[in-house]
Amino acid sequence: QHAKLHLQNGELFIEDLGTTAGIFIDGMGVRGRLGVSPGQTIQVGDRWLALQATTSVQAKEGEVLARRYRLIRPIGRGGRGEVWLARDEELNEEIALKRLPPEMANDAVAISDLKREVQKSRHLSHNNIIRIHDLVQPPGEPAFVTLEFIDGQDLATMRLAQSGQCFNWETLRPLMTQLCDALEYAHQNKIVHRDLKPANMMVDSGGNLKLADFGIAASMADSLSRSSMQGSVSGTTLYMSPQQMRGEIPRASDDLYALGSTFYELLTSRPPFSSGDVTYQVLNVEAKPLAKRLSELGLQNQVPDAVCAMIMACLAKDPAHRPASAAAVEEWISNSDEPALPPIAPLDPLPPITPSTFGNAPSAAPPPPVPTRTDAAPPLLESSQPTVHEKFAAAGWASIEARDNPWYQGFIAVVAILSLLLVIGLKDAPKDKIVSGVIIILIFWFGLSAIGKILFKPKRFTCSQCSGKLRNDQPGPCPYCGASLT
Repeated sequence: QHAKLHLQNGELFIEDLGTTAGIFIDGMGVRGRLGVSPGQTIQVGDRWLALQATTSVQAKEGEVLARRYRLIRPIGRGGRGEVWLARDEELNEEIALKRLPPEMANDAVAISDLKREVQKSRHLSHNNIIRIHDLVQPPGEPAFVTLEFIDGQDLATMRLAQSGQCFNWETLRPLMTQLCDALEYAHQNKIVHRDLKPANMMVDSGGNLKLADFGIAASMADSLSRSSMQGSVSGTTLYMSPQQMRGEIPRASDDLYALGSTFYELLTSRPPFSSGDVTYQVLNVEAKPLAKRLSELGLQNQVPDAVCAMIMACLAKDPAHRPASAAAVEEWISNSDEPALPPIAPLDPLPPITPSTFGNAPSAAPPPPVPTRTDAAPPLLESSQPTVHEKFAAAGWASIEARDNPWYQGFIAVVAILSLLLVIGLKDAPKDKIVSGVIIILIFWFGLSAIGKILFKPKRFTCSQCSGKLRNDQPGPCPYCGASLT
């Protein structure tokens, strides 16, 4: 036995019985006994438990809510409520109806927050965003949200049906282009999703992607977190950014991180961090390159190196190093026509890009083209496909290359030899002199090492574009060729 669930006075608790790896709730390692609530996911060893809520009033097929919405059949159930296919008898059309979990039913603050999110999101009108109609609060009945109904499957379910449980890039690319277009539109309207993941992306029979739950899922997660005293972090741990994990103010860059996590899972079968203390890993551990993850899982999925680089850029811990916007990601993947490379080696990450700022008004215009450098070298062959490094150069980007400084290495070698000679010289010294001698040698070693770092610097930095020598490894424009350095 690794853990034990307790039901006490209507509340559920989980107790750690001394597991080696511990228990993880929503990706966060915990010890001892802790209360859990619907909507949370528990990991004990290799076993996962997803807690689902049951409504206090069970809905039935054919039941009419608010004298208008007739329930047809359930189409989804989870910790954040249940979703029904229903018919709006006033408009004579099918809709999706999301019933709220019981924790929110009598929470005035939660209902108020959700109503505000619905009012913001209902004005979104985009071909790739599921329309939110209204938050309905009928007297004496549980509140619910009405939405556009999409007859299709979510990407999480579709992924499981693919060979190796991951999409190939050519199949996924048109869907991800639509996703980026929807995200850019929402961000231009100053709305952040905050719970981007494959399960919130529907694909209809015509191959059109529809992004669901704008603001709704995150608001409900906030309320459930408050009710379970888990803090104010909203979203799904496996996909959220370090900043969102820390409860910082939502920004478009959080959605871009989740976009990278979504790409990563759909192309490798797993999110960047999917087991163990996910919270710690998101905050402190760099995600493995896609090629390495595919190799570890024994999967053969050829993904263009430019796409791999863009995904890793989205997963940067620092928002300033993520793509500038969803439009920038869309522009990049739309032009990733280079031949796919087999997953054999890690790829370089993209350079830092200034974080996105929200626009003042929605715009249906296509994203601006990536600026090109007029002095970029022409391709060797007209028909050759550019590599990811050539694309970086064309966009005015370059990497900072670090190499060991031979002068510093030589200096340290001399210091090491001198220190060794001094140690040898102590062999005939009296015992009471040896301790003080060792201390003096250590001071000598550390002192000269510090002087060497000042005089020679351990590393030499150069621009990968022009090989110009740089003073440090700080991102910024190259003083020789003007490329944006990362």
